[in-house]
Amino acid sequence: MGAGFHQMSAGQLDRYRAAVAADRSGAQLERVVRELRAVDIEVRSFDELKTAPRRYPKEHPRIELLRYKGVVAMRSWPPGPWLASAEAKRRIEEFLHTAAPLVDWLTTHVGADEGS
Repeated sequence: MGAGFHQMSAGQLDRYRAAVAADRSGAQLERVVRELRAVDIEVRSFDELKTAPRRYPKEHPRIELLRYKGVVAMRSWPPGPWLASAEAKRRIEEFLHTAAPLVDWLTTHVGADEGS
């Protein structure tokens, strides 16, 4: 399961990085990521810069998040009989509920791709 913004447009990426760098919104995202990771939900990017993006210092306290080109929360489970039961729906609903703060943050601070 995954939830978030897998690949951002240039405009989205600019808005994302500005929000990550800002004290209030950046701290909010940092807290969301920490809380998701605490319950074994992976938060990552499938593509990221090797160093700091232009205009941002390499020593920025949220440099890991600034280097991301997309942000997703992910959780996987081993296949088993649970897949053909109500347990599958329960796990998916629980994941989506838990990951909602990340999606909400992205929706608020990054928004839709302007080409959509």
